[in-house]
Order: sequence, then C-alpha cells, then structure tokens
Amino acid sequence: MAIKGIIMENTENEIVETQEITSFNRKKFKENAKAQLKDRKKIPVLALLFSFLITSLIYIPYYLILASTTTGSAVPTESEITKAYGILFPLMLLIVAITSTLNIANLSLHFKIFKSSAKVTFSDFVSSFSLWLKGISATLVKSMYLYFWSMLASLPVLIISLIITSLLPKETSEQLVFTIAQIAAFVSYIPCFIILIVKNYQYSQMMNIIADNNSVSSKKALDLSSKITKGYKKDLFILDLSFIGWILLAFVTFGIALLWITPYMSLTKINAYDFLKKSYVEKLKSEEAKI
Repeated sequence: MAIKGIIMENTENEIVETQEITSFNRKKFKENAKAQLKDRKKIPVLALLFSFLITSLIYIPYYLILASTTTGSAVPTESEITKAYGILFPLMLLIVAITSTLNIANLSLHFKIFKSSAKVTFSDFVSSFSLWLKGISATLVKSMYLYFWSMLASLPVLIISLIITSLLPKETSEQLVFTIAQIAAFVSYIPCFIILIVKNYQYSQMMNIIADNNSVSSKKALDLSSKITKGYKKDLFILDLSFIGWILLAFVTFGIALLWITPYMSLTKINAYDFLKKSYVEKLKSEEAKI
C-alpha cells in the first residue's frame, strides 16, 4: 500500500462543530477536542477507570514480590533472589502486554470519538482489545529503538572516558579513576537525555497511526511517524508543556482528575496528529506536482 494511501485511509471527521486547521495551532486542537467530547465523556472516563483498576491489580503482586527481596531483617539468599526475579520477569512481560493492550484500546475509542459524532459505547472499547498484538508490538518496537539511540548517544563519551583512564599514570589512585568514570557517566547522560527526547517525539505518532489504520505494521508506523513529525517535534513538545496545569491538577487530586483530563489530552493530540498527517500528504502532492 502506498504511503499516501496508508496515511489518508480513515480520515473523515463528521463532527460539524470542529474547525478545519491549516497550521499547527494548539488552541484549535484543544477547542476541537472539547467539541468532540461534548456530551460523550462518560464512556472514555469509564474505560480509563477500568484500565486504572486492572493496571493497579496487576502491579500489586509485582511490588509485593519486589519488596520481599529488598526489605526485612534477613538478607535474601542468592537462590531466593533468583527465584523472585524468575517470577518478576514474566510478570513484567505480562504487565507490558496488558498495559499496551489497554493503551491501544483507549486510543482506538478516542479515535472513534474523533471520527464520528455518533455516541460511543463501552463495547467499542472492549472490541479494541483485538488490537492487543498491535499494541504490544508497537510498544516493544518503540522501546527497542529508543534504547538503541540512548546507547548510541552515550557510547562516544564512554569511549573517551576509557581512553582518558587508560592514559593515566599507573600510580594514579583508584579514587581518582573512579571519580573520572563517574563524571564521564554523568556527562554521557546529557546527550542520551537529549536524544531520547528528540526520538520520543519522532516516534510519538506510532500508536496514533496504528489506531487510525489497523493494517499498518509497527515498523511501518515508526517510519511514517518519523516522516510526519519532521519539522514539528518542537511544536509537539510545546503542546505537551501546555498541559502542565492539568497535570498539576491531577497531582493535587491524587490522580482522580486524570479520568477526565486524559481523554481531553488524547483527543487534542489526535487532532494534532490529523494535522501532521494531512500536512505530510499535501507535501507529497506538492512534490509529485513538481515532477
């Protein structure tokens, strides 16, 4: 399937209250999100409440087992630690699988709200569990790429630190060598942190692309996300910063406000994604016209 076809499939928005956006306009994205959620907040809130409850339940055994290996008067033996982590690893995989499934299901529900003015039901959310493999795959692919870039960013600094320590006189104290190694490790975090931010925004539209078009593979979604976010990473970063007030409200309410804030933030970002998608298609058309 051509890139343009993948991007443009399923793009119709039937909600008459929303505005056509011709530039990256945070205010209009938010206005559209509010219009799309008007009188339709109940189901997204219930879906999120269900997700939070399930996520909380699966984390309880994880933290109980983890606590059993790090607390108590007796130091756990090597066999006890091995046994505990033998349980924790598959449990962590289960947590990733369930949270990824819930994330893609919630996002698909929000896309249904975005694309149509019809009422949504809880079954719309449940039916999206069928995308569980897509959600898990996208999460793992994005995580692997971010890990690769973080390692690549820190590698030069670590190599330089090894060279410096190898050139030190043999009589150099171990404390000085250790201090140099610590400084190098700290310095390596800076490019690593910057690269992670940039790449996170570069791959930020993966889940949106998959929720918008279920036939797209995770690798293709990653490639498309890289293309449509080109030149807009700063705008996406500022869009996230604009939600700081809402995040603080969620913190004050011990996370309860997130049940209402999250759908609003998600729909705002879906509107931003729709703009990025259409802008990229216009760019492709413009390039084709020049040929």
